[in-house]
Amino acid sequence: MPIAGGSHRGALAALLALVILAPPTSALAAPPWGTTTDWRIGRVWTLPMDPSPGIPVLFLAEVSASRSDGAFPQEVSIAAYLDGYPIGLGRVLVPGLNASIIFCAGGGWNATPGVHKVRFIADPRSQSNDPNRANNFGEAEFEVGARAPPPGFDFSLIAKPERGSAQPGGIASYAISIAPKGNSTAAVALALFGLPEGASYYLDPPFGKPPFESKLTIYVPERGLGGAPIRAGEHRLTILAMAGGIARRAALELLIGAPAVETTTAASTTAAPTSATTPRPTGPPAQAPAIKISFYKAILLAFAMAFLALAAYYALKERRAKQPPPMGGPAESPPPQRPEAG
Repeated sequence: MPIAGGSHRGALAALLALVILAPPTSALAAPPWGTTTDWRIGRVWTLPMDPSPGIPVLFLAEVSASRSDGAFPQEVSIAAYLDGYPIGLGRVLVPGLNASIIFCAGGGWNATPGVHKVRFIADPRSQSNDPNRANNFGEAEFEVGARAPPPGFDFSLIAKPERGSAQPGGIASYAISIAPKGNSTAAVALALFGLPEGASYYLDPPFGKPPFESKLTIYVPERGLGGAPIRAGEHRLTILAMAGGIARRAALELLIGAPAVETTTAASTTAAPTSATTPRPTGPPAQAPAIKISFYKAILLAFAMAFLALAAYYALKERRAKQPPPMGGPAESPPPQRPEAG
């Protein structure tokens, strides 16, 4: 069917607008059907683990991804409920497959006597393509005032090194030591505060009876939540340990450096070589930067190119139809005349 000049130009303009105004995508664009990730809630506990009436209580849970067909790190929402009431909702970055991190909620609830239940849910709004939602839930019951602090109980907290560093995309590790002071012991729970948004951590183990040592691992992604850059510089962190009505704190420092930048060897300031031959480069040949484009933009771009070719064909056809016949051609011979009767 012939396409009028105005109609094909309008269709072409609309298609190009779709291509140009399409929302930007990341370098690793997700396929149209989305990423499939099986989120998991592991152990759930309180800090302190033996809360007394009237003291603030924190609630913690292990979060991990048991399997996935997407790249990491990945974001996931976590919701926390105490006795059925919401006490926290946030997003965390999980650094890798089967790599657990700790999510902390609460802080505004003072313990009241009785038995309570805390519950964590990964991906509470079902935004992920999760094939097994049975392990997205984790809960624990605890009783306030059930155990009195043991008499004479005390403990010490030491964290080494006091200052650590990590580049974006790397990790920083610390050793946390808990030692008893006295003849009685109680379970000591740990938590970390002060991390920049997007960074995450894990304590292995996150609680135990003294004496014990825990390894603190801090994951520093290249980009934080929502793709925001991680704030470089020095961050002051705090390790909190609580048990038996006693709280101990240890100060840590984390230095996050700027992303590593590839540098080329500068020209030497010494005298140039007298040889006229240009030295051969020692490194591998430079490669052109890879061009990455999303699935949707590739389809739209293919349609745009097809419309461009079609529009050019019909424009050329219109121009040839309106073009006058060439001038200066051979003169036409007059029609033959009948001979007159004699």
